[in-house]
Amino acid sequence: MAIELYVDSLNEAETLGITANELSVSYDLELLKGFNAAASGVFPAGRYFCMVWETSPASITFVDILKNPDVVNTIIYAPEVSESFREKFNSQLEIYNASYESIKNEVKLIKGVSPAKPF
Repeated sequence: MAIELYVDSLNEAETLGITANELSVSYDLELLKGFNAAASGVFPAGRYFCMVWETSPASITFVDILKNPDVVNTIIYAPEVSESFREKFNSQLEIYNASYESIKNEVKLIKGVSPAKPF
């Protein structure tokens, strides 16, 4: 059964999603710890490459890189993206490409707000 993550926007092909709602970001990050214990920066989760933006408020971008290579270039080469982020991205890309087929169905994006209740 796939882990269900909540996004505020999701394209029609379900290959690009963005979570910006504070409650949904917290909820998604908690579930994403199963893919990356630190749930930090950038890492693969299912068919998506997750990019956690430590902005105010925080947000998460989910991209199926194999289906959206142009989106990745737009994000990764944006002037506001740090060199350390680019390095993390590139180090995780090989893992993503190698594991894509075996884990592509482990995550499902759902458009809407997380069902979790604030504390």
